[in-house]
Amino acid sequence: MPKSIEDMLDPILSLRHASKLLGVCPTTVRRWTNKGVLPCERTPGNQRRFRLSAVMDFMGTLRTPHPSELMSEPLKRRVALALSERRHGPKYSVKQIAALFGILPSQMQSLLYTAIREEERDGEEASDVEPE
Repeated sequence: MPKSIEDMLDPILSLRHASKLLGVCPTTVRRWTNKGVLPCERTPGNQRRFRLSAVMDFMGTLRTPHPSELMSEPLKRRVALALSERRHGPKYSVKQIAALFGILPSQMQSLLYTAIREEERDGEEASDVEPE
């Protein structure tokens, strides 16, 4: 049976294909359809089918935080500094570290600069303490 023009321009996806496209398990997609946040069509057998355009629109509303967004600023600075000053294994460039954190190299340079300043300040404070 020839496909309609609508089906060729906006294909219909199965639950499995929609879940793969969204990067979640099929159960999550079922929950979203049950809540009404992701529209679906039903087959005569009551199976869910999704228009590609609806899935793409829904994807635009989702935002998964980058792992670095879940880190505190001091921890980000320590990790970035450790990666740039590795003694064992390869050292990473600012550009490589920025890519790992999902930020621009200029932002990473600022983060590293702050980390270096903090490390120097902590070192000075430690040397100011007189041994007993």
